[in-house]
Amino acid sequence: MFPLTDSHESRRLKFDTAVCPKIVDEFFGEDSERAQEEDEAELSGKELSQGGDAVGFLSDLRSGAGDFYETVLHNIMIYMCEQDIDVNEERCVEFGEAAKDYAGHCVIPDSSPCDATLTSRSEEDVGSGTCERASNCYWDVPVEGETRESRYTDKEALDNEEYLIGASMDSYIGKTAKYLVVGVVLAVLNILIWTIFTIGRCCCCCLHSVCFCRCCSWKPKEEGYNTGCQVRFPIFMYIAFLAAIVGSAGVAFVGDKDVGKAFDSLFDNSRAGLSDMQSFLGKANTPMQAIGGLVDDAADASIDILDGTDYVEYGMSNVILRINDFATVVYADGITKAGATDQIDTTLSSLGDVETEVVDSVREILDTLRASLVDGKDDMATALADASDKIVKLNTTVDGFFTDINDLDEQVEDIAPIRQLGILSTFAISLVCVAFGFLGVLSYWTPCKWDDILIYLMNLTWFFGSIIVTLSFILAGITIFLSVFWNDTCHWLDIVVQDFEPYVGSAASVGLNACFNNTPLVDAFNLTSKVDFQDTINSTLAEIENTDLDAQFEGVAAPLEEINDMIKGILTADEFQTVVNSLDAMTNYENGPADCSINGEGAISTNDCNDAKAVCNFNVNGAFVVDDWEGDDSTELVQLDLFQEPWSLVENILGAGATAQWFSKTSLAADINVARAGSETGVQYMARVFQDTAGICGGDFCGAASLGDPCNTGADCSFLCTTIEDTIQTVWAEIVDARALVGDMLIDLGVEYFDDSGSEPVFCPSGTSTPTLTCPTAAFQTAGNARTVKQELYNFQANITATTNDIVNIANSAVGDIMDQVTIFLCNMECGFVADLYNNVHNDLCGTLLGGVLQISAGFWFLALFMFLNSALGALLVVRMRGISKADYEERDEGSGVEMKGVSLDLYN
Repeated sequence: MFPLTDSHESRRLKFDTAVCPKIVDEFFGEDSERAQEEDEAELSGKELSQGGDAVGFLSDLRSGAGDFYETVLHNIMIYMCEQDIDVNEERCVEFGEAAKDYAGHCVIPDSSPCDATLTSRSEEDVGSGTCERASNCYWDVPVEGETRESRYTDKEALDNEEYLIGASMDSYIGKTAKYLVVGVVLAVLNILIWTIFTIGRCCCCCLHSVCFCRCCSWKPKEEGYNTGCQVRFPIFMYIAFLAAIVGSAGVAFVGDKDVGKAFDSLFDNSRAGLSDMQSFLGKANTPMQAIGGLVDDAADASIDILDGTDYVEYGMSNVILRINDFATVVYADGITKAGATDQIDTTLSSLGDVETEVVDSVREILDTLRASLVDGKDDMATALADASDKIVKLNTTVDGFFTDINDLDEQVEDIAPIRQLGILSTFAISLVCVAFGFLGVLSYWTPCKWDDILIYLMNLTWFFGSIIVTLSFILAGITIFLSVFWNDTCHWLDIVVQDFEPYVGSAASVGLNACFNNTPLVDAFNLTSKVDFQDTINSTLAEIENTDLDAQFEGVAAPLEEINDMIKGILTADEFQTVVNSLDAMTNYENGPADCSINGEGAISTNDCNDAKAVCNFNVNGAFVVDDWEGDDSTELVQLDLFQEPWSLVENILGAGATAQWFSKTSLAADINVARAGSETGVQYMARVFQDTAGICGGDFCGAASLGDPCNTGADCSFLCTTIEDTIQTVWAEIVDARALVGDMLIDLGVEYFDDSGSEPVFCPSGTSTPTLTCPTAAFQTAGNARTVKQELYNFQANITATTNDIVNIANSAVGDIMDQVTIFLCNMECGFVADLYNNVHNDLCGTLLGGVLQISAGFWFLALFMFLNSALGALLVVRMRGISKADYEERDEGSGVEMKGVSLDLYN
């Protein structure tokens, strides 16, 4: 009846992942230059790196089993907050700095001391008054209806400095500085030891004979040394420690390589992250600008759709009201007689389905268009313009970051050789010093005498080695100290990214938390309520497109048609046929049965029946009949319509202007004219013709009448027809009333006369050209119904179909264009790449780079240890290799010993 428009080009207005930007998949593709560098690094010895294990060990060493990092970070925030506590602890601020809900109103916690109240908290209401401030380092986030708490207690503030920077080793700075102190103390001890040793060996020769100072003597023992235990074993250990020093250099080298790789990855990841940021900003800004340009056109298109749709709010209610008035107010008895109560309920239930599946969907779309694109267009335009300006500024800032990162990358690349030289030169010098000693060791094993002077190179080993040990302890202490603080910072960052709010405040934390939780920014910044109308329209539009309106309304029309047939069935029911037949029998009494029974009831004696027939001889046989009860209902209706003009029926039997054969009570003569008298009504006619029958005299007291004559007075005047006359009036009235009831119900229901085959639909029977007077009926109009049930339903169906056609075509209007842009905007509001960027940069800084520094630090620790031991062995061997053990001398005399190496050069004389 009302088909949905299907000629438009359907535009799918839903999130389409194909148009959403793939902001971050992998930072480096499989075939990229960066990926090849990573593969090469893996093959070039990256598996030798133990930086990850070193970082894990350090973290375990620092945190133990408690909440160390959380406690330290909490105290750092307290310390920073206390530096400006007078400002930070101020609770009530102006509206612009206040904590607000999504509606933009001040949040009111329990027992708030500020001016804003639950009933007066908008910007206009607050005016120059105050509201609860947004969360900061001192005040926690305000919650509606709950007591607001500070983030820390006065006691925590009082103990804060002692915990962080107190002089005791239990303070944070004490626990951290101890790593540096260990290195410095060991360096100082090393200086003291070697200073004393040097003085003892070079300046205090007079003390060399003392047992305590014997170790400092440059003179070999007179009794000589055991070649195996006192010379060759130290030489073996010297070589082993030399290998350990080479290993330490290797550890430092691997660490330096990790540092270089970490810097490379860090800058690459940073640039990739900034590139993703600019891509994100561009993909967000483009649809926002497009939406801003389409707002006015979309608003105009929405107004066109909304025009004339007020019926959506009351149309269905009107239809339901018409049916309820029809069934329960005006024609309650008629519905009962028709037995159509269930059909009325079915009709109302079907209307409920239409309300749920069609009207609610249409109403939701119209409300969305009105709120978002008509009433809310100014707010949307303002919000989008502000956001676009901010994005442009942020994009400019990102450009600056690119420049800064590129400059920093170049600087790091330039100083990389210096870094490597600074780290490895220490090991190189160490190896040179140890190599001098190794030459001395080699000279010990050779049979030549001229190279024995090389043994004195061991003096260079222990002298310069002691200096290198001092430097190594200092460098080891500094690097481990920096690594510890660096590691702590990494753990603090891991805590901060779980929830930025306590550390950066509620304003800045919204976007950051959204990115790290992969929450769309439109949700985080409450932009959804301003632009996210397309999802509502999309989902509802899909429901409308998949709804068969004709089928929906057919579910309403079908029971109405059934009700129409049941109403007509009132006049074809067996009970009604019996009533009509009884009227025919009573108006054909003379030819009735011998016992004067009507439809088998009311039988009397034959004599009494004959007397009644003689008086009540209403011989109008066939006047009040229906020819064919089984035929067309319209034939019955037409014939029953004639019952309202009984004169035509009677004259059709007796003839026009005929005189009835029964005696009139008034004139006591057979002079009753069956023609209509003037403009008398049917009721008047039936009373004049069929309720004026004379009595029959049965005795002496009948006035002037004699026995057996018609009479109209007297005690012996018997009115045998009174009962039958009264019954005729009652039955005729019931028939006429039933026909009028059915006629009125059919008119007010409107189904019987509905015809939409012409240019205009017809709802009323012919002859009712003035519907306000005759169609609907006066009774229905009095009940407040200006249209029939069918007309109200038809109008509503026509309106809702036209509106749904407009809605289905919405995709081809400016509304559809803006919805496409909103879709693109919303699906590009995912900023999870920020968290990915953080994770990559965090891995670079806190994994690879920190691990590399820790390995360098470990290299310095190992170098200090093994260089100290080799320096000590050098100082020992330079003396012992100049002497010869007594046992070896004796073995030489016997021909089985080694040759004693005499040395003529003495550096100490």
